[in-house]
Amino acid sequence: MDTVDTRQYKGGNNRVYKVGIYRRLSKEDVRKGRLESESIENQLTICRNYIAGQENMIEVAVYTDDGFTGLNYERKGFRQMMRDVKAGKIDTILTKSLSRLGREHAETIQLFKKDFVNLKVRYIAVSDNIDFYGMIENMELPLKVILNDLSSMETSKNVRSAFKAKKEKGAFTGSFAPYGYQKDPNNHTHLIPDEEAAEVVRFIFQPYLNGTGIADICLILNRKEVLPPAEYKNSKGFRYSQVSQKIQSIWTYPTVRGMLSNETYIGKVVQNRDNKLSYNSSKKIRLPKSEWIIVENMHEPLVSVKDFEMVQTILKEHWRTGEGIKEDVTKYRGMLKCGDCGRSMSKARRTTGMIFRCGSYARFGREICSSHWIKENDLDRIVLEEINKVISGAVDREKLLKKKEQSRKKMEYLINKEQKSYKNAILTLEKRRERMILHLSNNVITEEDFNLFAEHYTEEKGSLEEKISDLQYNFNNGIIYQNEFENRVDSLLQEKGITKLTREILINLVSEIRFFETEDELRIVISFRFRNPLYHQL
Repeated sequence: MDTVDTRQYKGGNNRVYKVGIYRRLSKEDVRKGRLESESIENQLTICRNYIAGQENMIEVAVYTDDGFTGLNYERKGFRQMMRDVKAGKIDTILTKSLSRLGREHAETIQLFKKDFVNLKVRYIAVSDNIDFYGMIENMELPLKVILNDLSSMETSKNVRSAFKAKKEKGAFTGSFAPYGYQKDPNNHTHLIPDEEAAEVVRFIFQPYLNGTGIADICLILNRKEVLPPAEYKNSKGFRYSQVSQKIQSIWTYPTVRGMLSNETYIGKVVQNRDNKLSYNSSKKIRLPKSEWIIVENMHEPLVSVKDFEMVQTILKEHWRTGEGIKEDVTKYRGMLKCGDCGRSMSKARRTTGMIFRCGSYARFGREICSSHWIKENDLDRIVLEEINKVISGAVDREKLLKKKEQSRKKMEYLINKEQKSYKNAILTLEKRRERMILHLSNNVITEEDFNLFAEHYTEEKGSLEEKISDLQYNFNNGIIYQNEFENRVDSLLQEKGITKLTREILINLVSEIRFFETEDELRIVISFRFRNPLYHQL
């Protein structure tokens, strides 16, 4: 707020109005190039010229909101002006035009009918020839307010449409580049790697693929004092903040988990994840993934597609992480389960080498479960034999193709039937959403009620779409082991067998290994990702 010394004014005997000049420029005004007629400086000049032509007015203060929308009144300059009105410092508000005061019709009309009347404020909009003092006497003022609101609605619609067109072409429109990237200096809608942060992204993916849990990765990054995304952006001069200052200062599970599933790192631009509830509201609702705009091959990837897909497989399995950093992370991490009690197998070091045993037994003893123990070397041998057995049995490609065709016809009918059911459920959900939006606009329900529905809607629609997607995926792969087998082990077939187990091979081929113990016999069930379980008796 700028102030002037009122003692220099020498007025007559008539009442002198103490004027506060209010000027506002939104980011949209700047974007549209309205700097000539609507600029902050031009607004002030017009208002001061008006005051100069009046004998009973004196400028007391100037209030400015630069870069603020007119669709709400949560503006620093405006709030200060209203405080000064209540304090009696000013009794007249002067703007270049009504639209500079505000564009949202309901709040603006309320401002005139209640605040200005009760506080006995005179309001003048120079270019609109409005001089309000006490009451609305005709429809001119309400109509101007509504027209300003409609103009904002149309502008908002056009802006969203323009941005959507850019997004569909793969242009990045976000304010900040995703962690690991920066905006290209020659084209701000194109992303290029930020090598310092990109190295951290690559580091996060690699140990996770090798079996290190998300919690452990966070611990490593925090111990090494690697700046987390928000702090890193701030260190580069950006004004970036999260809700919690404490959260943004450390690496957290959600941060790393989100990065591991972010398709940006394989060259895709992912946008349109949420949408504003209304053109005059800042609140947003999360959109189902089917409405996201994803464009491939738009920038240099930081992670290979193969590694990324492998990570998604691990994440989908919800494999648990241990506590603390383990330098001897096993290649079987997250795969081994006791078939009798369901608990994960735990590892233990013996003089003869590493062993695995039932987690319940290790923690509580025989009262809960038996040991189910096995040496790591013996498990390696068994798993290796079964993998090579399956590989050798799939070399006959003619039988493979015949079996795929038989399965396809059967599955096509069943999947189409299920997909139709899910799609009908989504249509019903969409109609409910349309009714709820109508109820919200007619004030039948509150915004809080709508937000609760929107959360349920997003979750339910996302679940249905995921089911449809899973059905389509399963159909495309025939839900038969041969097709998945071809995708996963073609390169291994060329080598005519595997001689050594690695974490990568296990993640690609094995989903779970269960151990069942009866008397002195241990039975191992290996569930492959591409066929029904194979059994091996020890």
